[in-house]
Amino acid sequence: MSGRIALFSVAAKASAPLGALALAQVAGCGRVMATVGTACAIAAFALAAYHRVPFRPGSK
Repeated sequence: MSGRIALFSVAAKASAPLGALALAQVAGCGRVMATVGTACAIAAFALAAYHRVPFRPGSK
């Protein structure tokens, strides 16, 4: 259950910069916002993937 909640939370956090990107296209600072949006999306997917990997004690 907590994994599902975390996934939706991460998706919401990733969609906020992408919404800002759409607004920035109107305002004219698209390159900067595209970079920030891409970095946030990559971070969100990395967090989601991290939470899906099972932890095995004793493994390195």
